Amino acid sequence: MSTHSDIDAAQSPSRASQTEEGVVIELAGAAQLPVRGKGRAKPVSVDRLAAMVSEVLPENFGGVSLIGFETAWEAMAAETRRALTDDLSCYITWCREEKRQALPAEPEDLVRYLRWLEQGRGYKPATLTRRIASIARIHRMLALCSRESLPTRAAMVADALKAARRRKGAQQRQAVGIRLGTAMNPQDEVRGVTLAMLFSVCGSDLQGLRDGALIAVAFETGLRVSELAAIQIHDLDPQSDGRGILAIGKTKTDQEGEGRYAWLSIDTMRRIGRWLEASQFNGGPLFRRVGVDRRQGRPARAPQEYFSIPGHTRYWRERLQGSPAEPPRTRYAIGDGPLTRQGINAIYKRLARAAIDAELVEEEPGREGDLLRTISTHSMRVGLTQDLFASGEDGAGVCQAIGWKSVSTALRYVRKQSVKGGAVSRVFDELRK
Repeated sequence: MSTHSDIDAAQSPSRASQTEEGVVIELAGAAQLPVRGKGRAKPVSVDRLAAMVSEVLPENFGGVSLIGFETAWEAMAAETRRALTDDLSCYITWCREEKRQALPAEPEDLVRYLRWLEQGRGYKPATLTRRIASIARIHRMLALCSRESLPTRAAMVADALKAARRRKGAQQRQAVGIRLGTAMNPQDEVRGVTLAMLFSVCGSDLQGLRDGALIAVAFETGLRVSELAAIQIHDLDPQSDGRGILAIGKTKTDQEGEGRYAWLSIDTMRRIGRWLEASQFNGGPLFRRVGVDRRQGRPARAPQEYFSIPGHTRYWRERLQGSPAEPPRTRYAIGDGPLTRQGINAIYKRLARAAIDAELVEEEPGREGDLLRTISTHSMRVGLTQDLFASGEDGAGVCQAIGWKSVSTALRYVRKQSVKGGAVSRVFDELRK
C-alpha cells in the first residue's frame, strides 16, 4: 500500500521511461493521444455562448450588460454550462431552419419546438423540460423580459409540457445500478453487472490498474462523473490503518466548495497505490487517459543477394541490408489531463462488455445490448445507493454519505427494491406463504 511518502517519492515520468524490457511509459499531452470519433467537441465557454446569442438577437436590441452576462455564467456549475450551450445550439438551429425568431422567443414557436423535439426527435418529457428551462435562463441572462413575462411561462407552453408527460409518462429511464455483488439482507437479490465482475476483468497492465482504481473509487464514494474526473492526487489522505480519506471539493450540490470527505477501503487504497506506482505520477489528476500501442516482435532478417530480390519489392534496400530481431514492444501514452465524462462512460461499458463476454453476467441471450445501454456514468452511484438502503441505512444517512440533494431523489433509485422490505411485505410475507 502506498502512503503519502511513497507517492511523493515516485517521480513523474519524463518524456519516456522504460519500466521493464519491451514496455515504455510516456507522458503525452492531449494533442499526442489519438482522437476518437469525428474529432474534438467544441469547447464550452462564455465567449461561444455570447457568439451564438449575438447572431440571433434582433437588430433593435438595446444591448446587454457584459459583466452581468459573465457573472451569470460564472455562477453556473460546469454541467449546467454545458447543458445550456448544447440546448441553445439545438434551439437556434431549429429556429434558423424554420425561419423563426429565436430571441426573444414567442410562446407559439416554443410549442412548435417542443412538438418537434417530442415527435421528430423522440425526446422524453424530462429533456423537453430542460430545453425550456435553458431558453428561460438565456432570457434572464440577457434581461429580455421580466421573470413574470417570460415566454416559457406562457400557459400554452406549460400545457404542451403537461401533454407530453401524459402521452409518454413522467418516469425517466434510469441508469442500472452496479452493485457490489454481495446480498445485503436475506431478501436481497443482486442481478446484472456487479463491481466484483468488473474487477475480475480488469487486466494487470497499466490500463487495467487504472480501471480497477477508477471503479473502486467511483463505487465507494458515489461521486458524480464530473466530481470523479476532478480528483487530484493531493486529495488523497492515506491513513495509518491502510484506509484512506478523500477530500471532495466543489460538487453539483455544493457550488461554493464547502467540501466534504469520503471513506476509502483498504482494497481501494491498495488499487490506487498500484496505479500510482505503475504510472509514476506524484501530482495532478488521479485518473487519466491511457493509450496503448502493442507491437509484435519480429525475427532477425539476414541480408539478401541483390539479384534475389524481386523487382517489384518496395523496401528492397531493407532486404539488401537485413535487419536485427525486434522484441515485442508495448507503449503506454498517459495523458496530462483528467479523464472526460465520455472516457469514463466508455470504460464502464468496455468492462461490462468484457464481463458479459466472459459469461459472468446472467442475462437472457440477445438482451446483452439492452443491458449495456442502461449502464452509464451514474451506475456506480445508483448501485451504492441501492446497497446502502438494502443494508438498512436510512435516507438521511445515505444522502449525507453520497451527496444526494434530497432523500426523495435517492429513493427514486430504490422504488422497486424497497417493495421487498416494505410494510406489506413485512406483515404478510410469513402469513401468505
